[in-house]
Amino acid sequence: MSRNRMTADPATYVFERQVLWAYRHGKRLRGSAGHRGRPAYTETLDDNLFESLTAEAREEYAKGDGRELGRGGSEPGKMQAVHSSSALSCNLFHYWRRINRLDIIATACGLPQRNLQGLAFEQHFTIDARFRFAPNLDAVFTYGGAGQRQIGVECKFSEPFSTRTLLGLKEEYLRSTLDDVWKTLPSLRTLARELSPDNRRYKYLDAAQLVKHVLGLRRSSGSACQLLYLYYDAPGVAGATHSKEVQDFVEIAREDQMNVISATYQDTLIRLAREQRAQHAAYMDYMVERYL
Repeated sequence: MSRNRMTADPATYVFERQVLWAYRHGKRLRGSAGHRGRPAYTETLDDNLFESLTAEAREEYAKGDGRELGRGGSEPGKMQAVHSSSALSCNLFHYWRRINRLDIIATACGLPQRNLQGLAFEQHFTIDARFRFAPNLDAVFTYGGAGQRQIGVECKFSEPFSTRTLLGLKEEYLRSTLDDVWKTLPSLRTLARELSPDNRRYKYLDAAQLVKHVLGLRRSSGSACQLLYLYYDAPGVAGATHSKEVQDFVEIAREDQMNVISATYQDTLIRLAREQRAQHAAYMDYMVERYL
């Protein structure tokens, strides 16, 4: 289907595809409050994942700010939503960490293998201790060698196309108390001013969130950091516009020698399937059938 012929909005497109996946596999869907709300949540978390979370991964998600695992009782966690970007991220990365082959998924994402030490989910990166919240990255690759290096991964599924208004950057992020980190990011600082108090530059890209991630990574690792924006390449004009906005942000960051790169889930899965289908058939069949 060409982008120009796409009639459904991308968020609906993603949602309906995931609902159909659930129905095809006999998975019952419920609302966010039992019978109330749009049926979008699987009965159990395992119903929405390729494999059960390890104890380590469960602990990492439990420490996050996004209530991905829920609060117990009758309210499902966000990760139980079939269109959850957290579930998609987990489904992509969790398997490779469990079998100790992070080199494979790093390569598929366009990231280096050398000195790769580990990957963790839902990691906090403090920008300023006075701020109430620290941004959460969906996943973080850690590298050893001459000084520890971190590559954060921000994952998006249908969120760029939701009806929610994109938030701008709060003024507190532009105060002189952050001058020590901003001085190495002049182009991104100019963009940040444009994003405060409202996002006036982009229609679909949550650039304010990406700026926070850059600040958090720079605080943690200095210049030895990188940010990967991993997103679902939705069809239609909206999807094409979002991709252009991503590239615009990448180019601005590049002016500051901040290594921000982007990749799509589709390209990542195709690379994986091309190289890993024979050895990891069950995983690849699940990911390709569900997300391609």
